[in-house]
Amino acid sequence: MAVTAIVATVASTAVQYVSGRKQQKQQEAQLAEQKAANAKSAAQAEKTQEANEQAQNKANRKAADVSGINAGIEARQGAGGGSTLLTGQSGVGMDELNLGGGSTLLGG
Repeated sequence: MAVTAIVATVASTAVQYVSGRKQQKQQEAQLAEQKAANAKSAAQAEKTQEANEQAQNKANRKAADVSGINAGIEARQGAGGGSTLLTGQSGVGMDELNLGGGSTLLGG
């Protein structure tokens, strides 16, 4: 009778161990699936945010002030045939070369 009780106890323990391992493996598999779903969700959210930013940038495009550019060109036209948008016919003025706006250390 004692041997039967010991065998039953060992068998019960083995069944519980196998059942516990099975549950642990299922939990690990579910955790891995959840991690994969979270990563996929984060990637999708980042993609959506990038698409929204691009759409907003497209909607808020900055356009060049063409009328202002044309007005500046027309104003410089009176400076003579040799004028360009960069220097004009007389070249660059000395006061435009000073970065600080004041006199240079060389006295110029």
